[in-house]
Amino acid sequence: MRSTSEIGVDGPRNILGSVKTLVSEESNNYGVLVVLNDEIHDPLTVTKTYTSNVSTFNSPAFGILGIVDEDKVFFGRNKIQNIMLDYRKFEKNIVLYKTYVGDNGDFLNYLLKDNGLRGLVIEGFGRGNVPPNIFEKIESFIKKDIVVIISSRCHIGRTLGVYSYKGGGKSLEDLGAILSRDVKPHKAYLLLGLLLGKNYSKKHIKNVFSLY
Repeated sequence: MRSTSEIGVDGPRNILGSVKTLVSEESNNYGVLVVLNDEIHDPLTVTKTYTSNVSTFNSPAFGILGIVDEDKVFFGRNKIQNIMLDYRKFEKNIVLYKTYVGDNGDFLNYLLKDNGLRGLVIEGFGRGNVPPNIFEKIESFIKKDIVVIISSRCHIGRTLGVYSYKGGGKSLEDLGAILSRDVKPHKAYLLLGLLLGKNYSKKHIKNVFSLY
């Protein structure tokens, strides 16, 4: 978090902590991990919470996986899920869209004209809800066979089809949109790009997100 020109540079210790974690037998089968500030995090749950502090990375709700101590690496819990995908095949024709109160969908109209678009991740509210005004826009994307993922701006909690009003998560799910469950918007974008890069079907993509 701090460069070599700043007081309290943390880079060397973070590298040491990462190497300790990598060579530790305790980390076998854990897959990709995030190690910073002597804490070990699951990439699925970790998020940056502070612009500059060395303890910026946190895993809200679930907490850290373990710690890097002076004498050993210690894990307190398992990861939620590991998925093996070919990172060399990433579909770039996808968009991450952040909706907002009063959103009338004007920008989505431009996206609908893009015949090359293959996927759309929408950062909605709460359980995975959007303003009623963009409900029909989402329906239009789905009719064009574009995969639509509904995620949430909240740091903690899963998207779920609870509300059936026009724009509610249940109504979107009934349209054919996929709820991201516990995968947050920016990570849902990356996961969708990898899945579409492998040309997985919409059913398979929904099954992957359902794991969370």
